[in-house]
Amino acid sequence: MTEKLNISPTDSQSQTLPPEHHDSRSVSVVIPCYNAEKWIARSIQSVLDQHHVTVEIIVIDDGSADNSLEIIKTFGDRVRWKTGPNLGACRARNCGLELASGDFILFLDADDYIEPDSLAEWVAQGSDVDLVFGPSAYETAQGRTFIKAPSPVANGHSMVRQWLQGQFIPSCSVLWRRSFLSAIGGWDPGVLRNQDGEVTVRGLLKGARVGVAQRGLGVYVEHRRGVSKRAGRDVLASLLSSFESLWALAQQEGQSGTQKDFARIFYRIAYEAFASGVDDIGYVALSRARQMGLKGHSGTFAHRTLSNLLGLRNKLRVTGIIKGRRITGSSNGTANQPLK
Repeated sequence: MTEKLNISPTDSQSQTLPPEHHDSRSVSVVIPCYNAEKWIARSIQSVLDQHHVTVEIIVIDDGSADNSLEIIKTFGDRVRWKTGPNLGACRARNCGLELASGDFILFLDADDYIEPDSLAEWVAQGSDVDLVFGPSAYETAQGRTFIKAPSPVANGHSMVRQWLQGQFIPSCSVLWRRSFLSAIGGWDPGVLRNQDGEVTVRGLLKGARVGVAQRGLGVYVEHRRGVSKRAGRDVLASLLSSFESLWALAQQEGQSGTQKDFARIFYRIAYEAFASGVDDIGYVALSRARQMGLKGHSGTFAHRTLSNLLGLRNKLRVTGIIKGRRITGSSNGTANQPLK
C-alpha cells in the first residue's frame, strides 16, 4: 500500500483520561474504506462522538475511485489515514492493525456506525477478556432490526456454536484486545466472504476470553451489494477452504462437539454451489457433510422429499427450471446437460 500517511494526536473530541488509566481504556478504531463517499463521514463522526475513552481513528482508503479520500481529509488531524491501491478489505484491516496503538481495537466498515458512548460501555467489560460483544442492529431503508444478543454468561464454546448456527455479531459491535488479534494472525486476506465470521470463530477456537456488554450499539447497514453478498466459483472455493481450516482447528483445540454445526455449514455450501452450477465444489462440500454424519436433507418438506428422490444437485436443477432460472458456470461442464 502506497505510503501516504497522515498521523494525528488522539481525537480531540474524545475524553483524555489521566495517565494512570490511559493504557487500560484506549481504543483504536480502524475503518477500511473503498468507494464509500456516501457514508464515510457518518462512520468517522460516530467515532468522534464517543466519550470517556481515549480513541484513535485510523482510516485505510483501499484505492477508492470516488471522493472518499477528500472527505476523509476534511476531518484534519482528528484521524490518521493511509491510502494505496485496492488490495481488499482484509488487507486494509491488517494495515490498520499494524498502525494501531490502542489496547483494544474495533473494525468499523465505512458504511456502518456506532452510537455515542458505545466504546466506553464495551471497554468497561474488557478488563480480563480478549473479545467483547456489544449490542447490534441491522439497518435498511425500512428501518432497524435488532440482532439477538449473546447470553451474558456466554463462553468461547457456546459462542462458536451460536456463530456457526447463524447467530453472529457484526464487526461494528466486536471489540478485540489488540495483542490477542495480532497473536492469532489478524484477518485472513484469502477469505472472500464471511470475513468477520472467519476471524471471530478462529479467535474463539483459539481460546479467546469472552465478555458481553448490555449497552451501546453498533449499526450494520445492509445494502444490496457488498462482501457478504458475493457469489461465484472463487468465493465458494474460498468459503469451503476457510470452513475446512476452521473445522481442522476445532478438532485441534478439542472442540469436536461442533461437528454437527460444521456439517450443516458444509451442506449449505453444497446447496449454494449446486444452485450456482459449481458442481465440483458442491460435491466436495456435500461429501464433507456426509463424512461428518449429516444424513438426509434439511429444509422444507418439499425440499427434503425431492432431494431424497433426485439428489441435491438434480433437485436444484429441476426447481431452477421450474422457476425459470438458467444455471450456468459449472466448472465441470454438467450444468446445462440433461439431468442424470
